[in-house]
Amino acid sequence: MIVGISRHVMEFSKRICGYVRMEWYAFPLGRVQWMGDEAIFLVEDLYIPRQIASRMHVEIPADVNVQIIGELDRLRSVDRNILLLGMWHSHGDLGVFHSGEDMSNISKIFQGFLKYLPSRYHREELIGMFKGNIYSVEPIIVDNMFRGIKFSFGVASIQIDFDKPIENIDFFVRWYKHFYDIKCFFEVLREYYKVEPIVKNLSKRKAYYLLSVVVNNRGDMLAEIFIRECRDSEISIESTKAKIRVVDMKKKPYFLTRASFDDIIRRIGGVMRTGELPSI
Repeated sequence: MIVGISRHVMEFSKRICGYVRMEWYAFPLGRVQWMGDEAIFLVEDLYIPRQIASRMHVEIPADVNVQIIGELDRLRSVDRNILLLGMWHSHGDLGVFHSGEDMSNISKIFQGFLKYLPSRYHREELIGMFKGNIYSVEPIIVDNMFRGIKFSFGVASIQIDFDKPIENIDFFVRWYKHFYDIKCFFEVLREYYKVEPIVKNLSKRKAYYLLSVVVNNRGDMLAEIFIRECRDSEISIESTKAKIRVVDMKKKPYFLTRASFDDIIRRIGGVMRTGELPSI
């Protein structure tokens, strides 16, 4: 895995580390380029939320998460490909590593921002298979409304649930006919072409990716990709170290250029190098 960091983002991060002598926190934004099983995470911007920072801890007020989602939705309404890549934070004067608190924050991002993270279907497994001899096609009716469709293959069946009932009668008449055509399709294959189609039940595994970049005041950096894979009955989490590259990007960061450096620093509450206590 490779992490390409915008030169603007890198220089801004170093500038904050030169002023803030403690931990601080940001959300990296950008996109992912897939090359087979490998990926390049491109960090184009940092969203630095309102926070209360100390030497070994950062606290983000609960209402800030709602604000972050609003900002992400507004940005993605203009550029749908922009993703929340994960988290970016400083360890101040300490080394770069993932502490227990960092791992807890990673879990919280997976839980609260899953739909904004990079994701990919990367595995497809065969669960079962059976002869495609359809015995019946039945509509699923709930409270006189069309809820779904059921295909019966003797010992096995496939059920399509619409997630919520549809009470439009025209929809039922129009689309139930098409579902019934599928039954006719199988019958033609069997009676006319003398073949027995095989129905395969496949399961796709979806993986979500979270980038975590740790920096410090000495210029050290660590980038690690955490992968959460959703399987049928369990969720596995693994991680891999990533190589860091500084990239010159033509596109300017959206959030880092909207506010002045002083305004961004004021979002990081706590004792600064100057000893001042800025308001947040």
